[in-house]
Amino acid sequence: TPIDKAICIPPKTTSNTAVTKISSPSSSTSRVKKHYQPKFKKE
Repeated sequence: TPIDKAICIPPKTTSNTAVTKISSPSSSTSRVKKHYQPKFKKE
């Protein structure tokens, strides 16, 4: 299955392609982290 291939691929590749296609919640959490970091830095 394409999911198995994605798991075999290094995290760098999965973070861009597989994570977005297989688990959309993962991509949203990464976006949330990016939004939270600047807020904490400003505070």
